[in-house]
Amino acid sequence: MLALLGLAIGLVTAEVLLQVAPYDVLSYPLYQTDETFGAVLRPNLAGWQTKEGRVFVRTNAQGFRDRPWTAAKAAGTFRIAVLGDSYAEAVQVEREEAFWAVLERELTDCLPAAYRRVEVLNFGVSGYGTGQELLMLRHKVWDFDPDLVLLAFLPDNDVRNNSRALEPRDERPFFQLQEDRLLLDNSFRQDPQWQALERSRWVRGKDWLIRHVELAAVVYQLRHPLAASPAAVTDGLIEQGLSRQIYRPPQDAAWREAWELTDRLLLTMHQEVTARDIPFLVMVVTSGVVVRPETEPRAALREELEVEDLFYADRRIAQLGEAAGFPVVVLSAAMQAKAAEEGVYFHGFANTQWGTGHWNRQGHAFAGRRLAEVICGEDLWKLPR
Repeated sequence: MLALLGLAIGLVTAEVLLQVAPYDVLSYPLYQTDETFGAVLRPNLAGWQTKEGRVFVRTNAQGFRDRPWTAAKAAGTFRIAVLGDSYAEAVQVEREEAFWAVLERELTDCLPAAYRRVEVLNFGVSGYGTGQELLMLRHKVWDFDPDLVLLAFLPDNDVRNNSRALEPRDERPFFQLQEDRLLLDNSFRQDPQWQALERSRWVRGKDWLIRHVELAAVVYQLRHPLAASPAAVTDGLIEQGLSRQIYRPPQDAAWREAWELTDRLLLTMHQEVTARDIPFLVMVVTSGVVVRPETEPRAALREELEVEDLFYADRRIAQLGEAAGFPVVVLSAAMQAKAAEEGVYFHGFANTQWGTGHWNRQGHAFAGRRLAEVICGEDLWKLPR
């Protein structure tokens, strides 16, 4: 009895100290199941991310990695909605360093007289493909009355993410092309594993405990550490989660279908945005191997794939945008040139491996400034409604 009493007192004391300590953990599940998107970020999340870099991360009440939002838009505000995956979610850098925050600041210098301020809202969620981003546009973005929609497109895994045949993680909605029409496939809802996560009392109870009891969160962190780890290279020069197939024209039926589906998803997003008299802009995100300062990794990959350069995806998306009438910001060539000239890495962190993984602050800064140049230079402003 004395031993149990001592243990109870110790646990209560530890919990009180953790509750008042200025340190939060981000190791409890970052995502939760969702019937529309498969998974979403948890709202009102706060804690440290240390897997790539070291950043204190917060999500807002809507469940996005950004500051608090209001659906109502102040008069004279130009509001941009950003769609994307982990590059837009950007938990590897401080919020103020993310490309969409840089874009917001840079645009202030070229505001038309009709506007007084710029707001950039980040709807990015890690792991999303273009199909989920189209659903995000339909189910979330329009509630916030944007004046421009920006899609951050990462060909290195977005094309694969869109294909049920190629994507290994199928607990997500997919679109299929049937008779030249996009049809939504929500069969992931019938997956036993997804249903177990959605309905399990044990999972819900454990989740509640981790989110409300600091000791439980610490135990979860010890069992599932967000420790620093270098980006894994699993296929020659290609990082884990990325695909070598996007650096050349599709070689088989599955990849041809994946690209055709991706093209149609982008065109559909463009049509739905411009139907509301709103500009649509696509930014093609880079991968580490393409924009490293060293030339040897690129040369080895080009030789292995028997291609002259690694810009097939860039060209394809740019040509699609030119034909359809939406601007495309391609970063790879300019980033590659700057990296070689200045010896700077746009991907990687001190606690991982330089030139791999997500954009660091230099990568985000480059992208944010380039986006601002395009929006200002091509006059993509929309008159206030």
